[in-house]
Amino acid sequence: MIEKIKHFFRRQNQNGRLLWVRVFWRCIRNLYEFSPAKRLSNSLYCAYLITVRNYQRLDVRRNIPNGVFHLFVGRKGDEKCVVKVPHLHTEGSWSFYKKLRNRKAFREYSNALLSILDDPVLGTHFPSVKKIRRDGGYRSSYVTGYNLVEIRDSARDGRPLPSEVKVSEIIAAIDELLRRLEKSMNKNGSLCGDWALHNLLYDKEAKRIINVDVEGLYNFRYPALEANLDYIEPVLTHIKAILHMRETQGQEDVSVLKAMSVVAYATESDVAYSGTRYPMGYHSLKLRGRYFKGQRECSQRLADVPYDFNSKVVLDLGCNSGGMLHVLADRILAGVGVDSESRYVNAANIIKSLNGASNLHFFTFDLESEPLSLIDNFILDGHVDICFLLSVCMWLENWRNIIRHTATLSPTLLFESNGEDEQQREQVAFLTACFRKVQLVNSKSVDDMRMKKRALYLCEGARS
Repeated sequence: MIEKIKHFFRRQNQNGRLLWVRVFWRCIRNLYEFSPAKRLSNSLYCAYLITVRNYQRLDVRRNIPNGVFHLFVGRKGDEKCVVKVPHLHTEGSWSFYKKLRNRKAFREYSNALLSILDDPVLGTHFPSVKKIRRDGGYRSSYVTGYNLVEIRDSARDGRPLPSEVKVSEIIAAIDELLRRLEKSMNKNGSLCGDWALHNLLYDKEAKRIINVDVEGLYNFRYPALEANLDYIEPVLTHIKAILHMRETQGQEDVSVLKAMSVVAYATESDVAYSGTRYPMGYHSLKLRGRYFKGQRECSQRLADVPYDFNSKVVLDLGCNSGGMLHVLADRILAGVGVDSESRYVNAANIIKSLNGASNLHFFTFDLESEPLSLIDNFILDGHVDICFLLSVCMWLENWRNIIRHTATLSPTLLFESNGEDEQQREQVAFLTACFRKVQLVNSKSVDDMRMKKRALYLCEGARS
């Protein structure tokens, strides 16, 4: 019963429902887990900054939902500055503060922040840090600029860009940053710093990209995603591509940008596997032959599968934006994808239309709440050669019934396990009960920089 209750709340939160329960629970938990005295002290300091020093609070929760600090902008003498104060409202903020209570850790933290301006390669891409508080908060110079997330979204969605900046200058600044990041990595063997897009501003005065998350120099080191050039480069290159298309405004460019907007809207939904850190969400995609990076590489995911997809009918259950079918469109006879999230289905359909893939079809369908027998009606020619059930079973209470149903729909199932070790062992054990041959294709995700702990299986010969 307890497991069913936990699963219910996990499922509701996955789909963006009952979020107030999560918020309420975190508030109650935080009262006990995180230092009430220090939180009160920092709250009073924040009040002092606002009421006495006339600082203004910056609300960055939209771009940085899991941030560590309260942010304030004000003046110190004649200089405009930013003050960061740990809010201690989340586990991440509390862990950061707790770690710095160790004097050695605090010295390392201080050295990382204060010495960055002396770095001949990346020093010009950070604001100067003036004063560091014992709790990890600090004061730094203010950067007059535009957040790259806002620039990307405005260019993609057709909103006006800042009139005082030129697209060519932003592109040049991105190219310069990429050159310096590569040079720093070659020099030091790895990168450090949080180079996630929401931390990057285009400084209109210096015509340079500035990373305002100076504390990331201490908190983020390779192999962290945000300090990995293989992740950073596609994210920045994606902005360049959007800016180029925004400038040319050809008919094809306009169509691609519209498709990108639909995909971005789907990515923003509060569901599992949204791939929010990646330019195209969960799946890498090609739009009119142009490649755009997602969390997972569908072609690489399929590369080792010992199955001939030519002229086959493929059914993808839990298809997300349809990446697995889009990459197969020119080889298969037909592809059908279903997903419970309408935003993903909308994205899949606009990609299909843009690429002219008339053999693909996508439908909104909830595998948990709707009769599984209805899936058969989506297959107009009456047969399926292979089903995909990829990294979805941990979210579905009725996953056993779904696997059983795939065994009645087609002779072959491509299955990717996910969840905790025990969950994955249970999934594989059930596969062997439903299919005569269960072949391990890959023991871990070969196409995902972020999550490796998933195994891919090809299942054949459904048991009667």
